[in-house]
Amino acid sequence: MSNEEKIKRIRYARQLLKLNQEELGELVGKSQQQIAKIENGRIKNIDSSIFAKALNVPVEWIVEGRNAPDWLEISKESGLSATDLENLTHAIQVVIDAMITSNPKISDAAKIEVLTHAPIMQTARMIRAAFLDRCKTKEDLEKLFPSQTS
Repeated sequence: MSNEEKIKRIRYARQLLKLNQEELGELVGKSQQQIAKIENGRIKNIDSSIFAKALNVPVEWIVEGRNAPDWLEISKESGLSATDLENLTHAIQVVIDAMITSNPKISDAAKIEVLTHAPIMQTARMIRAAFLDRCKTKEDLEKLFPSQTS
């Protein structure tokens, strides 16, 4: 695989993660200027493994374009950054815990089955609020929806 293709994938992942060149540089121990030179093809010899670790992608994805991580595909399809996807996943978990239970003995599959019977608009409003208000616990969500949680 060409160096140009590696650089395209590094830039693509950086942009999806909403990192600027300076932030990526901090993660990989390089200056913003060095990152700019790498992305412009002026620095040819790069250690793909440090970029893979910093960008949370497999080395083989950078080097060969194989094994793209799930978050990358979902991010591309949804337009959400990896951080937004992580926050959204957490928001859904908070809603599940608040509406159903945070009991670890009950499987996630059972919780989701119960959630499928919850009113969809109520659930959607709660997920949106948990996401936008960065609710960290079911107690945070219960403050926003006191009569609609378990």
